[in-house]
Formats: sequence, structure tokens, C-alpha cells
Amino acid sequence: MWSRAWCLSLIGVVTALPLSGCLTLAAVHQLQEQREYERRSAFDAAAHDWALAPGEPVAGRLVLTASYRRGYGGRVEAIPDEILTCEGLSVRLIPDTPHMRWLIEQQYRLIVADRGDWRDGLGETPQGWVWPEAATARYVRETRCGPNGAFTFASPPPGPYLLLAQLHPTAERADFIQSDLVLKPVDLKTRRPLDVHIRSRDALQGPMTPR
Repeated sequence: MWSRAWCLSLIGVVTALPLSGCLTLAAVHQLQEQREYERRSAFDAAAHDWALAPGEPVAGRLVLTASYRRGYGGRVEAIPDEILTCEGLSVRLIPDTPHMRWLIEQQYRLIVADRGDWRDGLGETPQGWVWPEAATARYVRETRCGPNGAFTFASPPPGPYLLLAQLHPTAERADFIQSDLVLKPVDLKTRRPLDVHIRSRDALQGPMTPR
């Protein structure tokens, strides 16, 4: 939302525009944000029905390479690379739609990013993993990871998905955290394995630790 200072500076450049006009622009911007929120929060079955079509079995693997931790005062510190997997935990394949992105942000506080997102599971309960919306539950496929993070989904059709999974925490946090949560957008293609590797070390985007 535009501040009053921004409004006044704009008036200095375009003297014909009154302060009330700037406030009107701010109100329009707020209205646009509200409409965008309503658009994403409203469930439209037609935008999801493609995910119910039959497909072929898809095998995959999910691992995360942890290279950093948060030390005292929130300082990010490098650690020897540690490979984390979802072995023995649940993984979901979710149609990548605006509504599903909104729902995951609201329920799990995870943000869709090409790099992936990683959240600390401290305070999570088994009930917290239950899918939060009855209307969309039929579109969500879920399975359990095997050794080394391997998994198989029975028959999803190709298309854009969100891979949402429980993940074992780093060794130093394992005594008090049962699992973390990770999210990664993926493009499922016929007869191609879904191998997902999330890296916390990135030269362009900087280090990533569980939030």
C-alpha cells in the first residue's frame, strides 16, 4: 500500500493530482489484493480435474543436501554436507494450481519456489499432516518413502505438481524434532523418473536452512 509520504512526493511531480486521488489509488491496490486472495482461496474443480485422469506408475526419489545450520542468534553456519531423506515418512503429489499453492501456504507455511522450500517441523503433530480441505483431498496422491527416499505413485497423469513431503531433520535436531516439511514444484512426464534433489547451498540464492 502507498504511504502518505509517497503520495506527497507524487503531488510534487504531478501537481494536478490531489492527495485524495492518491488515496484512491491505494484503495484500488488494496481491492486488487483482496480479489487476488479470493481468487486463490476459492476452489474451482475444473482447474483440478485433469489430475484425476489415469496415468502410469511413477517412481522417484527425494533427498535434501543440508549444508548449513542456524547457530546462536540466528547466525547461519556452514556444516559438512548431510543427506536427508523421507525414508519411512509420507510424500504427497499435489496438482500445481493457484488454489493448492494458497492452501499449502496457509496450512503449512511453505512457499512455492523453483529451488524448493524447507520448514522446521518443531511443534508439528500427526494431526497437522492430515490434508486440511475435504473438497480437494481426492486430487492429492500420497505414498510412503522407502530406503534412501525412494517412492512410487501408482498412476498420476503427467503435468505440473507440487511435491510436499515429510523429511528427517539434521542429526543435531533429531532428538527433539520428528520431521521437517519440504515443498518443491515438479513437472511430471510420462515414463520419466521423478528424482528430486533439494540443495541448501546455492551460489545465487545463498544458503537455505529450515525456517
